[in-house]
Amino acid sequence: MTIPDHSDGWSYVHHPMSRKSVPQLLHHLVDAARGEGNFLLNVGPKPDGSILEEDQAILRKIRQWMKVHGEGIYGSQMAPTFELGATVDAWTRKGNTGYLYLFAWPGETLAVAPIASKVKSATVLSTGKPVAFRQEFNERLVFTGLPSDPPDPYMPVIKVEFDGEFKTVNEKDKAAWLTGEA
Repeated sequence: MTIPDHSDGWSYVHHPMSRKSVPQLLHHLVDAARGEGNFLLNVGPKPDGSILEEDQAILRKIRQWMKVHGEGIYGSQMAPTFELGATVDAWTRKGNTGYLYLFAWPGETLAVAPIASKVKSATVLSTGKPVAFRQEFNERLVFTGLPSDPPDPYMPVIKVEFDGEFKTVNEKDKAAWLTGEA
């Protein structure tokens, strides 16, 4: 992946017209991690070997995000939700811990795909504050009392401790819960 937002950015580009944003780059990083892959971010050095200040600023912001949220990236495994193809959130896991990456902040309440595992605790990584949750009759995991504004400017993460292996529910009709049939 390159920071310049065009295909010729694998080398130095004197005046890139646009750059990928920090949230865009983090989204790609999380997509790689949730598939148990690696993410290589290319920065084309200038002829003198230095890196453009704009690219350095982006890299510093990613480094700051990783200091707080990297525990769910480094050494993570594919979570059972990978097959769901989620576009507003993604999970990674380490043993009995799941990391929920939010590409869009939901506000004070968030319901996620059906989780078969019993949840022991949930925490917003950027603040360290616990998150209230409940598991509905249809295995929907609902987080409540979240801050109305995102607790991280780029991609908030909720750390979820499970009582055993992290498993999802295999639903035959993924829309049944909308009609109350699930």
